[in-house]
Amino acid sequence: MPSALTYSLSGLQAASERASIRSQNIANVLTPGYQPVEPVQISTSSGPVVSARAVPLPPGGSNPDPSALAFNGSLERDLVDLTQAKHAYAASAKVIKTANELQDSLLDIIS
Repeated sequence: MPSALTYSLSGLQAASERASIRSQNIANVLTPGYQPVEPVQISTSSGPVVSARAVPLPPGGSNPDPSALAFNGSLERDLVDLTQAKHAYAASAKVIKTANELQDSLLDIIS
């Protein structure tokens, strides 16, 4: 059975991957021809896993002028999700810290 540490490490990795994907989109928002990607998170028995998939292009098959439309609002979505990933990473780190403190307390009790 996976432990809190296993779930937390998976959470750290998932949040890190989300941040990486969103940061890549933000960095390339003005790059002509760049097709943004979005994170897709699934739950597994050992915690969350994130992968990237291409964002569907608007009708017409090509990206609009990125400086004018910012990929139809995806820049805002990228910024919000980047902030959420930051908080998810911090929460997972706190779970790891708490699990470590509980383990230390247990070891103090039994020794």
